[in-house]
Amino acid sequence: MAGLHDGGADAGFLDVHALDAGLSVRAAKRQAAAAGASEVFMAEDGFITEGGSSTVFIITVDGRIVMRPLSNAVLPGITRLAVMRLAAEEGLTLDEQAIRVEDACLAAEVFFTSASNFVVPVVSINGRSIGDGRPGPRTARLMSLYAAAAGAGGEMRTARA
Repeated sequence: MAGLHDGGADAGFLDVHALDAGLSVRAAKRQAAAAGASEVFMAEDGFITEGGSSTVFIITVDGRIVMRPLSNAVLPGITRLAVMRLAAEEGLTLDEQAIRVEDACLAAEVFFTSASNFVVPVVSINGRSIGDGRPGPRTARLMSLYAAAAGAGGEMRTARA
């Protein structure tokens, strides 16, 4: 679940199988909000599928930006595409592959994108700090690039996952 908390967003994971058992994304987001989060990350068989209304990215310790490849299970968000384009223009390595929940927890940086929130750094997952528990430099750079490209200004919002 990702949400605003002490200037950052908290995120946690909800197994997608729970959705099959009757828990809708809306209910999952309510549950996340009740826990102080603004977003919920979905996982299936140990892999992140997507956020309740966002796309999840990790930045590995070697600097690769990893996001799940598009499929029938992942919506092709325009913010996702814009961030990928901006990252490529910056010379950052992009890798479309499945993301294990554990890889997200051990990542140097994690962020999510959405049309309404643009780029949001995640500073913890399930209460466990990502990196040093603050937005990382690559995510901050992508936030700045996206804000400039969208004409949205540079206000930084952070999140805990």
